[in-house]
Amino acid sequence: MSVEVNPSPESSQSDSSVTRTTKKERFAVLDGMRGVAALFIVTIHTGALWHFDFPRGYLAVDLFFVLSGFVIAHSYDARLASSLSASEFIKIRLIRLMPFVYLSVPISIAHYITLHHEPKYIALVVLSGISSLFLVPSYVPGTDFIFPINPPIWSLFYEVIVNTVYAFIRPKLTRRTLIAIVATAWIMMCFFCIRSGKDESGHSWNVISFLTGLSRSMFGIFLGIGLYHIRSRFDWIGKVKFAPWLAILLLPFLLGSQDFGWFNPYADLLIVVVFFPALVIMGAQRAHETSSYKWLLVLGSISYPLYLLHVSSGRLFEKLTDHIHVPFPWIRGIVFLALMIPLCLWLEKAYDIPVRKRLSKRFLVKVPDTK
Repeated sequence: MSVEVNPSPESSQSDSSVTRTTKKERFAVLDGMRGVAALFIVTIHTGALWHFDFPRGYLAVDLFFVLSGFVIAHSYDARLASSLSASEFIKIRLIRLMPFVYLSVPISIAHYITLHHEPKYIALVVLSGISSLFLVPSYVPGTDFIFPINPPIWSLFYEVIVNTVYAFIRPKLTRRTLIAIVATAWIMMCFFCIRSGKDESGHSWNVISFLTGLSRSMFGIFLGIGLYHIRSRFDWIGKVKFAPWLAILLLPFLLGSQDFGWFNPYADLLIVVVFFPALVIMGAQRAHETSSYKWLLVLGSISYPLYLLHVSSGRLFEKLTDHIHVPFPWIRGIVFLALMIPLCLWLEKAYDIPVRKRLSKRFLVKVPDTK
């Protein structure tokens, strides 16, 4: 069985499974959770289409990190400890992440130039786009984002850093070392969260933001790896039929919870440190392929392309529909999603999977599938 997931929201199908002929098995509930989280991110960045927001929706990124660690460990942990080299693992991850980055950047460059109408910045915008193709942060005047052309790429930047660390230390990674990494990242995350008032930073040009993004990604991904290793202790949850659905139902309440004033940083930490791991454990007790879970697989399939394409697409849609009168403001947001969902599904099948197949055949070492 082989599955894979990203912070950056992506399918729970294994990176390498696109080149295999074995039966694919996916954690549908985890796919659904990631899809729901991606929808919350969309509402944050396209707020003008909804005229409301979710004060805690930014925590979806922390959930992405936990999901990523759990399912990457499921797919690659044993192989990294024995036969899979760090360089080969990093290639697998880049092949999984980059096709949609390459698709999103030209669209984002065109959108950015059209939106800002400042010819003097065109060269900087193009250079920023080129650096984004290599997941290298850049600067464009007028914005503080480390990836100004397509801001959501920031989480991929940290994901690749942490994945690289994991790949190189995995052969000698012990339980104590894993606990130490998670604990250290947790302390850092708590400090920066309480200092800033919420667990949101990581995408801006300053040292605190960089350390916050690094601590969030390190904590989430290595916590997910740890959860994978202790998952068998929670097998009893799998006997509770409604447990996976409960994970899906609770997630919107957590991401949609309201402002708690002075308690906000502590609420953020409680959700990330306690509730998210619990939901992942509940949702990962078994993989599902029955028809009743197909809509969760759809949510998983759209999550990654939606994550990378929604900013430019949302602002373009906002411009095109700005003067259209609707009885309720949020109708524009619903229409936007109704257009984006089939587009993302089509792009995954027509673009992402074929590109990854070709890249895998070209750059990956073929090894027997022992699972």
